[in-house]
Amino acid sequence: MYVKVNENVPVKESYFRNIFITKYNLGFGSPRTDVCSTCLQLTEKIKACSDKDVKANLVIQRRVHSLISKAFFRLLREQDEGIEIFSFDCQKNQVLSRIPDQQAYYSRQF
Repeated sequence: MYVKVNENVPVKESYFRNIFITKYNLGFGSPRTDVCSTCLQLTEKIKACSDKDVKANLVIQRRVHSLISKAFFRLLREQDEGIEIFSFDCQKNQVLSRIPDQQAYYSRQF
């Protein structure tokens, strides 16, 4: 019905794509990797901080957090013969905001 009345006013897909990207922060691609919420929070606090002492403390906190996470993943890499591991490819998920935060990255599965 709309096409019959307004057949001279075609709207291209690029028009809607531009609105979704600029107004709603929705992307049509997926982030390359996820980022830890704590790492992201500390990085943003470091960028916004102007006090050198507080900034140094935040850098130390981020470094300690990074070392703890590396130790954790090193433990995960250890192989045990009695454990079976299943891997699922969840590449085709619902499009959400382009945020590299861990919670948003994995909530794309819903």
